[in-house]
Amino acid sequence: MDLVDNCATAGPVMFDGCGSRIIEDGGPMSLQFNVSQLLKEPIGSARTYPCTGTFALDQGSDGSHVQGTAQFTKTDRGIWVSSSGKATAESLCSRCLVPFGYWVAFSIDEEYLPQTDVRSGLRIRYDEEVEEALRIDEFHTLDLSEALRQYTIAAMPLQPLCHPGCRGLCQQCGANLNEGPCGCAAPEDPRFALLRSFLTRSPDAQRQGP
Repeated sequence: MDLVDNCATAGPVMFDGCGSRIIEDGGPMSLQFNVSQLLKEPIGSARTYPCTGTFALDQGSDGSHVQGTAQFTKTDRGIWVSSSGKATAESLCSRCLVPFGYWVAFSIDEEYLPQTDVRSGLRIRYDEEVEEALRIDEFHTLDLSEALRQYTIAAMPLQPLCHPGCRGLCQQCGANLNEGPCGCAAPEDPRFALLRSFLTRSPDAQRQGP
């Protein structure tokens, strides 16, 4: 599919504590970032990274490709992530029921909280429960994959169309009308059944009324 082939892919990408990009051969680009250095910096310190890679949109999928940017800003508790871009998704057309791929725009604004103190290594306790997807793990790795999955699903259209002019399926034989006419007679509108019955009657019967 051209849509997927146009997405850039390369080896897994990680960032070290200083934000340097490390590329390794042999797999898809990663959406995991080591933020240990940023956690040590003053509040307001920021980094901007390319957000490019793949993540599982649902079980059994080949992986959704994402292209965008992510800005990480140090807060008093953790890292605020502002990310925007687009991700690939696949759905059945709501008219013709043919699977097709398309881009979904997303925008993420979430605060990620560390589970261990970057300096002491001690576990941090919070008054509220921290959603698992928004946790920075004990290795100070921030993983965007689950947030991307949730935000992409939320942005997917409820009635996706393979293209705006999709003609759908024939109501009688089920043929895909995008591939050409099926030969079935056009369905009659039941609202005009009484009028058709009246017009097909003889002139004398018409004068007598319905």
